[in-house]
Amino acid sequence: MPDHDDVDYAKRLGAAIRNHRMSQGMSLRALAKELHLSGHGSLVDYELGRRIPPQNLVEGCERVFRISDGALRNLREKALTERADLSTERLLRPPEPETTTAPAVTAGPAVTAGPVRRWTPRRRLVVVAAAVVVLAGLAAGVWRWSSPGTATPSLAASPPVRFGFEDGIERWSPLWGGPRIRYDVSATTAYEGKQSLQITTTGFSNMTDKSLGTTHGLETLRPGMKVTCYLRVPLPERASVRFFAYDSKSHRFWALETPEGGEAQLPSDTAWKRYDWTVPNIDLVHAIGIEIYQFTDDPVILWLDAVGW
Repeated sequence: MPDHDDVDYAKRLGAAIRNHRMSQGMSLRALAKELHLSGHGSLVDYELGRRIPPQNLVEGCERVFRISDGALRNLREKALTERADLSTERLLRPPEPETTTAPAVTAGPAVTAGPVRRWTPRRRLVVVAAAVVVLAGLAAGVWRWSSPGTATPSLAASPPVRFGFEDGIERWSPLWGGPRIRYDVSATTAYEGKQSLQITTTGFSNMTDKSLGTTHGLETLRPGMKVTCYLRVPLPERASVRFFAYDSKSHRFWALETPEGGEAQLPSDTAWKRYDWTVPNIDLVHAIGIEIYQFTDDPVILWLDAVGW
């Protein structure tokens, strides 16, 4: 294994990107714009060696800096190998023995017996009166709860399903990031019925965003109404989602529950999870959709079902 005290290829890669950028007189914002990034915050982490940039970002840097020998890609491969070696080393490292010490026993203060309280007639009367008051309150509460015409708490019912994907994809399609999205109906799992819509996205979202939605079947959907859908993942994914609607001019508006920078996390297990979001205050609901924001280059898989309002 390499000597990790002397070699840090992630920092070397970051320094190389920074040196090339500065030699061309580019700011972080300018480089982010050339790489089609939404912001330059991730570039700071890459240049400082805190994170290893994805393959497509490194290739983009080589294109911008006109590097033809693959030097940045070679550094990235070495950084990934070094990180894998470090992970293996930690796994093979024997656990440190646990040391336990017996708690010290300290002598507490001496307990002295106090005066013995006797049950006088007056004290008995006070205790009985208090018990009667408590029992009367409990009886009144039970009577009120069980009386007819009184509302009792209940779980929120699911609204009527508008898109169950039993007849196909039901005119759902990518709204942006199309080349990075694959979608089709699946009989593998379903929240309701026999089918759901399986969505697979690829590519770190710093490079491209992805969304899926529909412009059909929305005649009864109005601003301020609640939309419900169910999502499931085959395993915990490094991704999150945001919900949105288009107005009559195809301008995008994020749901109140998932504003700009406020994504909702995908389920942490493999069970179906319900998501409720509010249609923004727009003149007309021309489209609704879901954006998938992923923090990995690996494919992200999720199922969508039972969309309703």
